[in-house]
Amino acid sequence: MDFRNPIIRYLQQRLLPINTIRLVDFISKEYVNGKASTSQCRHYRRLVEHIRKFEQEQGRKIYSDSFDDSTSIAWVNYLRTTSSPRKNNDAYRQSTLRMFHQKTISVLYRMARSGYIVRIDCLRAVRIQPAQTFSVYLTEREVESLLELELSPSQSKIRDLFVVGCCTALRYSDVIRLSPANFNADTISILTQKTKARVEIPIHHLIRRIIRRNGGFAFLGYSGSAWYFNKTIKLICRKAGITQNILVERIEKGEIVRSNCEKWELISSHTARRTGATNMFLHGIAPYRIMMITGHKCETSFFQYIRITESENAKFCQSNSFFTGPMTTLIFSNIKINKYHGTIQKRPMGLVERPGQRNFWPVCSFRPERRI
Repeated sequence: MDFRNPIIRYLQQRLLPINTIRLVDFISKEYVNGKASTSQCRHYRRLVEHIRKFEQEQGRKIYSDSFDDSTSIAWVNYLRTTSSPRKNNDAYRQSTLRMFHQKTISVLYRMARSGYIVRIDCLRAVRIQPAQTFSVYLTEREVESLLELELSPSQSKIRDLFVVGCCTALRYSDVIRLSPANFNADTISILTQKTKARVEIPIHHLIRRIIRRNGGFAFLGYSGSAWYFNKTIKLICRKAGITQNILVERIEKGEIVRSNCEKWELISSHTARRTGATNMFLHGIAPYRIMMITGHKCETSFFQYIRITESENAKFCQSNSFFTGPMTTLIFSNIKINKYHGTIQKRPMGLVERPGQRNFWPVCSFRPERRI
C-alpha cells in the first residue's frame, strides 16, 4: 500500500488506522504519563497545549504522518507567532521556539521506533537557527558584596546557597541537594542530578566563611520553589547595588528586539553556574580542569558558560607580551621587575603559572623571555 497516495493519506487521517496515532495522544501516553522526569513532563505538557491550539487553527487533527511541507512550515510559523500565557503574553524567545521544534522531531523519531508511520524529513528541513543567548555573570567583588548584606533568615539562606553555586559552578538542582555528607576536609563531592556524573570541587574560601558564620551547615537544604528562589535573588542583587545598565538584544517573532535592563533583572539561579565557570577561567584555570568540575563533556557547550565581555577580554590580553612588547622578567619572591619597561609588579608567592602555558618556574629565578 502506497501511503504517499493522497487518497490513502486522507483515509488514514479520517479512519485512524492502526499504523498512525494522534500526536497529542502519543505524547500524553509516553511522556506526560510515562517515565519522563518532572522537568521534561512540564515541557511536554506545554507542547501538547500548543499542538491542540495548532489543530484548532488548522481545523484538523495532527497525526504521526501529518508533517508534510505545508504542515511543517505552518507549525514553525505558529511557534514563531504564538505568545507565552505565563509571561504576560510576551512572544517566546528563539531558544524556546527551537526547544519546541526539536522536541516535536524527537517525538516523531520515538513514534517511528514504536512502529508508527511518520513523516520527519519535511519538519527537519525547516530550520530554527540557535539564538545567541545573552547572559550575565557576577564578578568576584559582586559575589563578595552579597555576603556583606544584612538579610532576613529566609533571604540569607537563599543568598548563601547562591554564593555556594557561584563558588562551585554547580547547577541549581545540585546546590539545593547539598548536605553535610557532601563536604570533606578540602573538597565537595556530589553525584550530579542531571548527568549522573560525580564531581569533586575544592572548597572556596567564601564557602568556608559561610560555614563559619552559620556555625555549621544550617544554610543547606532548600525546600521552596525555583520561582521564589529566582525572585528573591534578584531582589538581593538589587540591594547589593548590582544595577549596571545593560543593553539586551534578542529575537522575538523573527525580529530583533532591543531593551535596556539593570543587571539584577537578568540574574537567576543559573547565573551562579556561569559565574563560577567564568571566574575560574579568568583566574587561568585550564578549561579541561574546569570541565571536570562543571561536568561538561565537550568544549562547545562549556564555552557557552564563559561570559566575559569584549572589554574584559581586552584587559585580560593587555598584559600579554604580544601587546606590551619584548621584555626580560626578573622574579624575586613576590616582586616581578619588568626591565624593559622599568615597572615593578607584585606577584603571588611560590610557583608561578602563566595563563596558556604549562611550564612552571620557581621564584628567585631569572627567566628571559627574549634577548635584548
